[in-house]
Amino acid sequence: MIAYSVTCTFQNESLAREWLEWIESEHLADVIAAGAIDAEVVILDGNPMRCETRYHFPSREEFNIYEREHAPRLRNEGLKKFPLTRGMSYVRSMGEVVVERSKPKVRPTPKPKLKAKALPKPKARAKVRTKKRVVVR
Repeated sequence: MIAYSVTCTFQNESLAREWLEWIESEHLADVIAAGAIDAEVVILDGNPMRCETRYHFPSREEFNIYEREHAPRLRNEGLKKFPLTRGMSYVRSMGEVVVERSKPKVRPTPKPKLKAKALPKPKARAKVRTKKRVVVR
C-alpha cells in the first residue's frame, strides 16, 4: 500500500477554512475516484496553520497511474481555485506503508427484540374442605 500526503500551509485562517470546504466537498472524492482507497484531512497543531491530506493507494502501480493520468488535472484545478499567490504553499510526500495496526472493529451487539409473551395462566387452586370448629368456653 502507498501513502501519499499533501501538506498545505496557510497564511490566514479564513483561507484555510475556504480550502477545507473545497477539499471536503470536491477534491477528496475526485482523488478517490481516480484510484485512492481512502482519504483523510488532519489540521496540524502549531502556527502557521497547516493541513495534511493523506491518501492511500492499493499499490505503487495504482499510484503511478494516478500521478500520470489524474494528478496533473486535479492539481491544476486546485491551483486555479487556490493559487499560491493567495498565501499558501504545498509540500507532497509519498512512501510505502510497511506496518499497519488498528483495533479490530467491534460491531455493536444487536438488542434482541422482545416479543410480548402471554402470561401463564394462574394455577387452579385446589379446593380444600375444612371443617368449622366451634370452641365453647
